Amino acid sequence: MKAQNQAPLNLLKSPINIAKLPANSFMDYQLTKQQDWVKELLIELNEKASALPEEMKLDQTRLDIDLEIQRKFKGEFGEYVLCRGSIEAVFFTECVKSLATMKDSVECEFKAAFLDSSFARKPEYEELTESYFDNDVYDLYYFERRMVDLKEMLHEVIWLNVNPYPTRD
Repeated sequence: MKAQNQAPLNLLKSPINIAKLPANSFMDYQLTKQQDWVKELLIELNEKASALPEEMKLDQTRLDIDLEIQRKFKGEFGEYVLCRGSIEAVFFTECVKSLATMKDSVECEFKAAFLDSSFARKPEYEELTESYFDNDVYDLYYFERRMVDLKEMLHEVIWLNVNPYPTRD
């Protein structure tokens, strides 16, 4: 992905105050397990391999997130945030047939839009899970007090894309 601005690695907190995001230009981030909250997501991915030591699981697995994030303003929505990117992970899990420890992987792309939580209480948004922004469809999330919880959104994206029935070949 190309972005107008490049941020150094490992400098994105979650939740993030949207006031710290530049308006109308995407910031590009490459996040890894060196980022504490990304490491927490990887630890959760590895938790089914309970027979292995935590240190070994972290040393031999990875979670890489390429992320573009942009703050925008539009009259009907006010301030909102667009986020898009990709996730690649290799992690330990258990084979559902043999219960043997094995490695699995997940790769996916995502697009998420964050609106102020006041929209979640409006009847027309109550059951919406996606919406149309900037000529594209984005999964819909909400922020509270100008704080966007990237970790929660990425957690959902990862777990929606993980194979629920991994098997060894």
